[in-house]
Amino acid sequence: MGILLRSASRVLEERVPLQMSGVALRWRVRLGAPEVISVTVGGEPLVLDRMYTIATSSFLADQGERRFGVSFGDVELHDTTILDAAAAAVVEGSVMPSPPVLQRID
Repeated sequence: MGILLRSASRVLEERVPLQMSGVALRWRVRLGAPEVISVTVGGEPLVLDRMYTIATSSFLADQGERRFGVSFGDVELHDTTILDAAAAAVVEGSVMPSPPVLQRID
């Protein structure tokens, strides 16, 4: 949830949010900070105690907490590129459509 709130905060700071695919976040500003209204992953509600698999750069995995204030928890490194992982997902047919990631509700 922290990475999602940080992305919304970046919008408030007029900075580019982190890019995500398959995740939709509806949020609003309350007391000057982002408040989550709803989160879906692949069209299904986010389950807080579920572990989700993501692909990211080694830079973000290593520097997420220092640069974005978010810890990714257990990180398993693979000797592949994001491009190779995405190409394999396309071949497998497991690519999710990318809905609007951040939807601010006023």
